[in-house]
Amino acid sequence: MDDDDETPSFSHLDFDTGEMDDVPPREFDPFRFDIYDSPAQTYALSGPLGEAILRRRRAAARFVFDNLNSVPYPEDIDQAKEFILMKCAIGLPEEFLTRMFEMHPFARVYLATQGIKSNEAKKALLDAVSLTFLGCPWPLEGETLDPEIPEDAKVIYGDPLTEFIPIDGFAAKLQRAAERFMHGQ
Repeated sequence: MDDDDETPSFSHLDFDTGEMDDVPPREFDPFRFDIYDSPAQTYALSGPLGEAILRRRRAAARFVFDNLNSVPYPEDIDQAKEFILMKCAIGLPEEFLTRMFEMHPFARVYLATQGIKSNEAKKALLDAVSLTFLGCPWPLEGETLDPEIPEDAKVIYGDPLTEFIPIDGFAAKLQRAAERFMHGQ
């Protein structure tokens, strides 16, 4: 099976070759491997590293495309609701969550095929909630407020003067947006 056919997982990159090595879950990824980069960010990708990022995106999209008809079990939905409540302090009704999955199939497919314990399902769920209510993906651990700081310098060099996105503050903004959305505002 070639790289494009494998189930996508979070990985580190070799900056010289662009090759990816699997690492334990939730270690910081120096680059976002999702489909939410801006056109300018995607256009700027080049060299082995850029090709590795694009290959990773194609693999994720192919995995979701090939599993598009997958539906989470009721217990998966319950676990997803609990996870969203725990991480975002937002209680979503099952019907709303099911409709949200129609807008964000990555979350539904990863939850249905890998379960809530997978990092991909967790990230996809957080992204789906954040995209639904705020129009942006959930921030990565170590993501800064200054978009001019290169992604690899944000955490690897650990500049103490760098202002990181406060997850609690982001979650509070998400909660307010969700309340307004649910009340039709």
